[in-house]
Amino acid sequence: MGPKGIYSADYGDIYFNSKDPEGEVNWVFITPNSLISRWDKLLDGEQFVIAETGFGSGLNFFVTLNHWLNIRSSKRQRYLRYISFEKYPIPIEKLIGYYRDYFPAHAECLKQISCYYPPLIEGVHLIRLPRWGVELYLVWGDAVSMMDQLSFTADAWFLDGFAPAVNPEMWQLGIFSSVANHSKNGTTLATFTSAGKVRRGLLSVGFELKKELGFGGKREMLVGLFQEAEKAEDSSSAEKGELKTTVGYQALREPWYFPPAPKTQVSPKIAVIGAGLAGTAIAERLVHSGADVTLYDAFETVASGASGNDLGVLFFRPGIDNSAHNRLFERAYCRSLQELHELGPPVFVNSGVLQLAYSDKECEQQFKVKKLDCWDSNWLCFMDADSASRKAGLELGSGGMFFPKSGYFKPRLWSQTRVEKIQHVFPQRFNLRLNTKVLSIRREVSGANNHDAWYLMCQTALEANGEGNGVFEEGPFEHVILASGVSVNELLKDIRFPIRSIRGQVTHLKPVGGFSPETVVCYNGYITPRVEVSSGLISHIGATFNPRSQVKEVQGEDHLINIEKLICALKRGSQCDQGLRNKLLAAVFDGRVGHRAQLPDYLPIVGPVPNRMFYEEAYEQLRYGRLKCQYPRAEYLNGLWVCAGFGAKGGTLSTLMADILDYYIMGAPAPIEQDIIRSLHPARFLIRGIKRRSN
Repeated sequence: MGPKGIYSADYGDIYFNSKDPEGEVNWVFITPNSLISRWDKLLDGEQFVIAETGFGSGLNFFVTLNHWLNIRSSKRQRYLRYISFEKYPIPIEKLIGYYRDYFPAHAECLKQISCYYPPLIEGVHLIRLPRWGVELYLVWGDAVSMMDQLSFTADAWFLDGFAPAVNPEMWQLGIFSSVANHSKNGTTLATFTSAGKVRRGLLSVGFELKKELGFGGKREMLVGLFQEAEKAEDSSSAEKGELKTTVGYQALREPWYFPPAPKTQVSPKIAVIGAGLAGTAIAERLVHSGADVTLYDAFETVASGASGNDLGVLFFRPGIDNSAHNRLFERAYCRSLQELHELGPPVFVNSGVLQLAYSDKECEQQFKVKKLDCWDSNWLCFMDADSASRKAGLELGSGGMFFPKSGYFKPRLWSQTRVEKIQHVFPQRFNLRLNTKVLSIRREVSGANNHDAWYLMCQTALEANGEGNGVFEEGPFEHVILASGVSVNELLKDIRFPIRSIRGQVTHLKPVGGFSPETVVCYNGYITPRVEVSSGLISHIGATFNPRSQVKEVQGEDHLINIEKLICALKRGSQCDQGLRNKLLAAVFDGRVGHRAQLPDYLPIVGPVPNRMFYEEAYEQLRYGRLKCQYPRAEYLNGLWVCAGFGAKGGTLSTLMADILDYYIMGAPAPIEQDIIRSLHPARFLIRGIKRRSN
């Protein structure tokens, strides 16, 4: 920290004045936006969204957080969502040093966040702090381009960042248009600068401005109020202008992916069908956002289907390009890692995960990832064969990538913990219906307020005392979410998703002398350390991948396949160890079969269920390649949602997929970029089918 404040080498300027940095935040942003009084007026279940240009040192956020915690009442569930854009993020190690030395009052809050501070990779990174009713969206990258990729509406803006004189590229017309596109009638704004180009730019997009006394000897600053009537509409139509302001420009070009309007009810009633990793994550997320949720499952315990393995591995493969697919799994991995680190043992054990360079193709891929140099060693490091052998506690024939933050988790315990948390914190908002199979769903259409009512026909299982087996109807619900894996199509009449069932068998291995992995080792399979589970102290080897088998029983030949893959991966480039193979085969004593839901493009389907008849009529011209026609915005089976097709990645995907449904249904800011959300849209196969039809 220099004589005036923490210095940025990128811009040759300070982040804030050292004389009274917290006083500056209060003067420039907190007071002009009237945050305290506006928060006090929030009703139960309501949210307040602050958007900021320039996260910098994070001081604006921590001062805001301190005010929020001072006024937050346990009697009302209110939510602060803070979205901050930063092109040049500061590494967490430097931030910790700054706060330890200069802002000790905020050091504890930073410590809470530092555990989840994301890698410095472009994109949206959500940090949830449910205990405080706060969510921090850190958006690394250029503010204008990233705003165009996000869907949110701000209640207040902090226009920060470095002054126009040293950062002219940010203070262009594009930033002002983007700010307006993410504002509504009554959105407020404050900024430290009163430069003429800033004032003219904000006036041109619909803000009413006034000058106020600046802080610390600065003569003037700007305070603004957005008026909806002044928002510049798209030149072709008001509807296009509306689309552009809510979900980005791409929605104009692909209206078949335009999302339905979020809920208007403060506490909507929602039914979630399926209590595996997906369903429990959705229930937990929506209850925390103010919904009343009923969770249904046909089994007597949660996570008894595809999510029912004793152990799962939290893992992803870093990509070498910036595709939506690669960014999805990067972001999903970070979100699940945040939740699991918060839970800790016994749900999650941070053993680390070693991905072996077990083949020439994998070795080449890892070399390309290393060359990109995107990940710091806290997230990912590369090891030669000797280092990898020491880390794993095994003799390995190759090195690989090591993920120090990762490890293994217990899927059933994770799902149970989610349920127990919401039962404890929000008992009045949550109901659990186990041993209850949903036979069918029906919709009562309402043309008046566009909120249809959904009813579930259910059947309870026959209990040991002979009770149960009754058929009954429950409802109405404003929303129904299908999260039951391979069986989601059973409840749909007019549309079928191309979900296929993939049989996977895990092998359970008793302790073998001289063979004890100390970390998870992945290849084209995986082996875990020895873990105490219900069946004893065992390692798990998995898993087979068979889309052509529906056999539910454990097969001996599949144990052999798992062992062979492991032996070949461990001894890459050398002769297979027949003695080790025999030892491992002799130690096999059990296994488990699961049938996982997968889509043809290996991505899940998450979002609203499309109205097939509308799509086929409204978008018929797509079959002739006519992409530039004026197509209407999408229509859906109002209130019906799907979240399925996780394959073997339920642990990695479930947390982020629940965030996406929270955005769709409850109106939270989008947790990831819109192109990623579109890549998961349930209508994508319907649209592809229409485009592929010929005369």
